[in-house]
Amino acid sequence: MESNLTSSCFIRNDEPKIDITTLDKVTELFKSLADDLKLSPKYAHAYEKRDKKKEGDFKILKKFRHIGLVEPEDDMYFVVIESKSCRLTTLGKYYWCLKDQSKI
Repeated sequence: MESNLTSSCFIRNDEPKIDITTLDKVTELFKSLADDLKLSPKYAHAYEKRDKKKEGDFKILKKFRHIGLVEPEDDMYFVVIESKSCRLTTLGKYYWCLKDQSKI
């Protein structure tokens, strides 16, 4: 593509869909690219024996799913209730690698 510009300019300046501190959690939740994250009912806020840390992680996973970084086996609610798992999408793996290499 050819251009007659002498300097670059921003076409659009937009807020990110997710905060960078939240994105940092991708390497904490997924230890490697190939790992699936096994969820349990302890991640659900309606579960009697819930874990506050896991409940917070579940909120982050829902944000990741919303922007296309995580792919659950089923609907997120049923993944938790039926103890299924989530995995990173191609985009999620890309951000995982960037975070792992300390580029973000």
